[in-house]
Amino acid sequence: MSEKKPLTLFRTARGTCTLAWTPEALVSLRLPAEWEVAPPCDVPGPEQDDPALEEGLPDFVREAIRRVRNHVRGRVSTYDDLPVALDVFPPFTRTVLLAVRRIPPGLTRTYGEVARAVGRPGAARAVGRAVAANPLPLVIPCHRVVAASGRPGGFSAPGGVETKRWLLRIEGAARIRGS
Repeated sequence: MSEKKPLTLFRTARGTCTLAWTPEALVSLRLPAEWEVAPPCDVPGPEQDDPALEEGLPDFVREAIRRVRNHVRGRVSTYDDLPVALDVFPPFTRTVLLAVRRIPPGLTRTYGEVARAVGRPGAARAVGRAVAANPLPLVIPCHRVVAASGRPGGFSAPGGVETKRWLLRIEGAARIRGS
């Protein structure tokens, strides 16, 4: 039986996110469900910070919330210093997600490039499956992995490919076609 994880909902300028964690690490991030109906646009809503709602949360959770809020407002953050829990995944998936985590803002990698980076050239489809399992979008920036053609490829977070295009655009990614 799996242990229940603490969960918090927090508002951003573009909708409500859900974050789960263990005492040691982030477990999952759900981007705003509102994006399923209307993917994010370049006009943000008002600031939604409410520090009172974050009292009692671990420091790394409060920091993740702060960075996500900044990110969706276009002030792109990195998350590589925040702890993440990936132990539920098979070794290959963990390796892929950790490699994707190192892709800096404004850059993209193809599924094939990630496959080569993890020592499995020719495993682009397996990389795609691993990336699709990402429980922490933004924290592990799976939106920065694109098809060999430069097209966005898939994105399983709310809003799908439109959200992926929007995230890449606000990050200033140059290598994305079909935007």
